Amino acid sequence: MKKVLGILIAVMLMASSFAGFSVSATEVLPGGFVVDGTVLVWYEGSGGDIVVPDGITEIGVRAFADNQTIMSVVIPHGVSIIEVMAFSNCQKMKSVIIPSSVDVIRYSAFNGCSSLVSVDIPNGVEVIENWAFEDCASLTSVTISKSVTSIESGVFMGCISLKKIDVSSDNEQYCSVDGIVFSKDKTILVQYPVGITDSEYDIPDGVKEIGGGAFGSCPSLVKVGVPDSVEKISWVAFWHCSSLRTINIPDSVTYIEIFAFFGCKELEFLYIPSSVEQISNGEHFGWLDEEHVFHKDTVLIVDKGGYAQEWAISNRNPYVLSSILSFDNVVDVYELLKLITYEVPLSEAQITAADVSGDSKVNCIDALAILKYVVNK
Repeated sequence: MKKVLGILIAVMLMASSFAGFSVSATEVLPGGFVVDGTVLVWYEGSGGDIVVPDGITEIGVRAFADNQTIMSVVIPHGVSIIEVMAFSNCQKMKSVIIPSSVDVIRYSAFNGCSSLVSVDIPNGVEVIENWAFEDCASLTSVTISKSVTSIESGVFMGCISLKKIDVSSDNEQYCSVDGIVFSKDKTILVQYPVGITDSEYDIPDGVKEIGGGAFGSCPSLVKVGVPDSVEKISWVAFWHCSSLRTINIPDSVTYIEIFAFFGCKELEFLYIPSSVEQISNGEHFGWLDEEHVFHKDTVLIVDKGGYAQEWAISNRNPYVLSSILSFDNVVDVYELLKLITYEVPLSEAQITAADVSGDSKVNCIDALAILKYVVNK
């Protein structure tokens, strides 16, 4: 995700003194810890089970990144921030102890720690930034304390073994319902654990926003039901949901953000109701690309003359008009044939010609193939 989004990070490392002893800039402490004042800027030790020295107040940007020798890490009390990508891609690291002195876990701090099994976010941590634990493929246990006030986008995206997330009942901002994280008032669906193997999920009525990365990289979901309380589908909400084929967007939705359905390669069709007033294609990030919202092969079903049709035309996204459908939220074979033939009856010769798969039948497989060809011409 970091590569896709092109995050450019500039960090000023501050120099000061350790409690109990003095060091100069970029000194190497025993055990291979490279420090600049009280900031740990790099690790060049032999790995294994490591304990970060007392006196450190910050784990610096990429301090341990890509290290393949670390098995476990104990972070001492006194550290207040775990910086951007601090432990990113430490693929052998199975455990980490985070002290209650930590306030912020920054962008992608533990991204790609594929052997990490459990995470306890202690009381004291307030902010968990975007993608903090993304792609921790072995993660099975997560506990979030009462102090956390901000869980940003895609924090546990791609954690394919994670089936539930526990949130302290004393947390005033978030709650966990059946292991799924919501805002305390249950109006925002924050994080659906993507290790859940169910193929279908109905978002509860009352949810107004599908949060950033809420379902991102979920491999199992085939169908998602969206209630008519939902108003916003946030960025990367369904990012690379590789099995997703069916999702309804109700006419309560007004805003669909960038990357919302990017990489949903099985999502053949998607109806965009006339209630949608804005589809972000990245202009506020300085990006302008028609592939930054939907998968490139997804055919949008839009209302004639509406915003979605204008957006599809200007962004060169394949689309068809809803007026030729029965509008029952199901695209069936009959409707696909209508899309292809525009209600012109099929002759025997046409049926033979339409048998793309060569199985002597005109069915959904043939109709989809022809429809894709037609709408992309």
